[in-house]
Amino acid sequence: MRQFPRYAVIIVILAATLAGFARLSHADVEWKLFVLSNFSQPITVKTTGFGEPYLVNASDYARIPGDAQDILSALEGVSFVLHQAPSVSSVTIRIILNNSGGRFLKVNGLSLFLNITFEVYVNGVKNESISFDRSPLELTIPSDALGSFLTLCEMSSNDLLCVYYEGGKYSIDGVMTSNRAAEMVVKIDKPAQVLGGIGEKFNLPSNTRVDTWSKIKLLFR
Repeated sequence: MRQFPRYAVIIVILAATLAGFARLSHADVEWKLFVLSNFSQPITVKTTGFGEPYLVNASDYARIPGDAQDILSALEGVSFVLHQAPSVSSVTIRIILNNSGGRFLKVNGLSLFLNITFEVYVNGVKNESISFDRSPLELTIPSDALGSFLTLCEMSSNDLLCVYYEGGKYSIDGVMTSNRAAEMVVKIDKPAQVLGGIGEKFNLPSNTRVDTWSKIKLLFR
């Protein structure tokens, strides 16, 4: 039997290992943005690497349904990012704006500044058991966009909170809302329906973090 030099075997092993890392490093996130009122085709499709934000830009919209124009305009500047791959494969994340015309749909009669459903597909198959607990999916809403959302739903900026809505119940387990001077950051640990509204209306303890500068600003309102 022919014997291969030891160094040749090591080279083969290293090449296979590097190829594996290359496949992982080239895994991508495909983002598809939908509006519920016009669900036939995505509004836009973007691909990023893990850790690379998907920044919503109105100039990228393939189409703007007339009834959703206000909510899509307000969404400009909002970003989404997934820092680590939840699987070894590339993933597709559907962002569904649950809208009624230019506003987010109410739930149980509550006005909402946010009503978004996140769905994850791996290799083209919907995966409802996938988790982001190792590296949460982050949604960043700049203050201008947040102001536009609040105007659309005629809501004040006090006591804002984001929650999961599953099985007809609200939950903050796995959702973190951080209110900062220039933006709101929402971190979620799984694909689900996420609502944003007045905290006391959900009858849940607040999990909202407010930075020091925002606290100072609140004192002088």
